[in-house]
Amino acid sequence: MIDNDVNRWHNNPDARLRNCGDTIRAHQIRVRGLCQDLAGRIGRVLAGSDLLYAARYHDAAEAIMGDWPGPYSEIPEVAAFKKDQEAKILASMGHEWTLFEVEQSILWLCDKLDAWMVADAVATTVTREWETTALRMERKAYEIGGAAPDWLMNKRSGPRLTLAEVTGVALAARGDELPHGALGVM
Repeated sequence: MIDNDVNRWHNNPDARLRNCGDTIRAHQIRVRGLCQDLAGRIGRVLAGSDLLYAARYHDAAEAIMGDWPGPYSEIPEVAAFKKDQEAKILASMGHEWTLFEVEQSILWLCDKLDAWMVADAVATTVTREWETTALRMERKAYEIGGAAPDWLMNKRSGPRLTLAEVTGVALAARGDELPHGALGVM
């Protein structure tokens, strides 16, 4: 397997993010934890679900393609190309999964929330792009329903975390490799 412990944000124009030392691997581990937490809060049973596996490997293709800044991925033609290439790369790595619509929404929300938390920790969430991301996260939480909006509000409104605090969960779990199907309810 290709090592996906490569730098995240390496193409970001903001030097604080570009040089923060976050990695794709650490991000995926944090996203998995957020997905597990949110699924539990909304009563989503994960036994038999691919959600935690998908969360753990959703950006593994970036070890080959790199981490593309969000605004580029918003261009429809670029987004379609990127999605197609990532799917091919993930499949070649043995990472394939099927998610229900609500699980796709949970993964999307937790992926964006982790990015927002890292950006907030290095004080970059005051841009228009991050404000738009925050609004999109709120809409997604309401789409998911149940306790998701309150969960998101609690994650975002707590005291500002340091980068070490945000990434600490992932650093504690380094070396964590899980076989597909080994992620039941934890």
